[in-house]
Amino acid sequence: MAHAAVTQGATAYSAGHYAIRSKFNAGLRSGSINVRPLADDERLKLVLPQACAYCGAGKPLAADHIVPRHRGGEDVGDNLIWACRSCNSSKATTDLLAWYERRACFRRCSCFAAT
Repeated sequence: MAHAAVTQGATAYSAGHYAIRSKFNAGLRSGSINVRPLADDERLKLVLPQACAYCGAGKPLAADHIVPRHRGGEDVGDNLIWACRSCNSSKATTDLLAWYERRACFRRCSCFAAT
């Protein structure tokens, strides 16, 4: 709530800011939102390269879930990867391999081509 207010330059909380807090608290109670220590995020920044894992673009980057959360993926370092906004929004909740196939990211392997 405070982050949204500061980002928007608000001098007082609005109904929208309280709605953000309410949704966050409901997620915590239901277990659909997990809060990790900030140290986990900082550790990821040190370990992972600072470029989109899919296209190599630089900042701005966001953490993307390799296995989408709605498919059982967790908020853990092994399931998070840096992605640019374009790739992250394009992939959305799609399975990684299905998304790669749809985008034709895999190069054809010519080593087994018929001669």
